[in-house]
Amino acid sequence: MGAHKQSDRESAEIIDLYDYIPQPRIRRSGAVRKARRRPKITDDLPKSLPVTSREIELYELYFADFFDALFAKKN
Repeated sequence: MGAHKQSDRESAEIIDLYDYIPQPRIRRSGAVRKARRRPKITDDLPKSLPVTSREIELYELYFADFFDALFAKKN
C-alpha cells in the first residue's frame, strides 16, 4: 500500500491541473512605472478631415436624437 501512495504522488506531480494560473507579476520600480504611464502622443492628422456625404447621412441617421438634444435651443 505504501508503494501505491508513492505512485499517486508521482502522478500528481506530473499532472498539474492548476498550471493555467498566471505567475505573479514582478514589481517594478516607480521610475519604470512612471515611464510606462506617459505614452508619447503624436498628432499626424490633417487640419480638416474629409467626410463624405454618405458618412454625414449615417451620422444623422444613427445620432439624430442625440444631435437634436445637443443642439436644441435652451429657453
